Amino acid sequence: MFVAPGVRGQKTAADFFKRGLDRQKTGNLDGAIADYTKAIQLDPRVVGAYVNRGNLRLGKKDFAGALADFTAAIGIDPKLATAFYDRGTVRQSLNDVEGSIADFTKAIELDPKHTNAYFNRGLARYNKGDLDAAITDYTKAIELDPKGASPSYTNRGKARSRKNDIDGAMADYSKAIELDPTNSLAYYNRGNARGDRQDVDGAIADFTKAIECDPKFARAYDQRGFARVSKNDVAGALADFTKAIEVDPTFARSYFDRSNLRFEGGDTEGALADITRTIELDPKFGNAYYRRSEIYFARQNYEASIADLTKAIELTPADPSLYRSRSMIYRQVGKNELADADENKAAELDKP
Repeated sequence: MFVAPGVRGQKTAADFFKRGLDRQKTGNLDGAIADYTKAIQLDPRVVGAYVNRGNLRLGKKDFAGALADFTAAIGIDPKLATAFYDRGTVRQSLNDVEGSIADFTKAIELDPKHTNAYFNRGLARYNKGDLDAAITDYTKAIELDPKGASPSYTNRGKARSRKNDIDGAMADYSKAIELDPTNSLAYYNRGNARGDRQDVDGAIADFTKAIECDPKFARAYDQRGFARVSKNDVAGALADFTKAIEVDPTFARSYFDRSNLRFEGGDTEGALADITRTIELDPKFGNAYYRRSEIYFARQNYEASIADLTKAIELTPADPSLYRSRSMIYRQVGKNELADADENKAAELDKP
């Protein structure tokens, strides 16, 4: 039998697909993407190549490429639940809440036991504010995988907390911890719930456990610091806020909290540096401008104080207390007409 030149040994789509799998397993992700692309070029209906390439692109935050791949896979096989699920995760990353819910719902229709689809649809519904639907989805995820349900209990607890069902939330967080004693988020959330119940010592214990599980959990340090403030443990609180900043220098809230503590302790220079950094990190943090206006006022920099209150008013124009604060400073510097205008505006906003 004679074979045309160049045909013997020529790789097929299946060959490239298999090599893509091998490269993916060994961590050669760019090579795997190249092989899946070659497989698709040779056979545009190799649905697995689209799905695998889409997941690799998603991991590289190439959301447009991933979305195109999963959509192509759905076009080839409209009954492929995993493609709808994967496309839903992309849309979730793009903050397309309705699109992600639609895709997760379709994945569930095609595969009613798709635990992750219920979990992620619950997350999307939570972000939408549909708490009852989110709780229903997390409950279904728990039913489908009771042993691996620690994240579902954690998220259901968070939804229950938002509905002011603190008892239900506490029970869920505790169950999440029972299933996974390393679940730092469950400890953190239970700490917040205990704080809501004024159980400060219990809250501190949970935040401490969250930190033990995840030593880089900036929010846990910050919340423990906040709890320590309520116990007048100023040194402990200051250490926690500082540690939160150390592990996450972009976490604006900890600069804000440390600024408050420093200001109350008379360290206006340190407080000013921290609150200014807060504003740099989060320019729409209205309370930060208000706090800095207080610091400027204490340092007798009245014009800067007025400027910050003006910015706070721009961000929250319906807060009468801001107008009253600015009115007081206008009065201090002899700008009585502006002070009167602010007082009138505050009175207007006070009306029901």
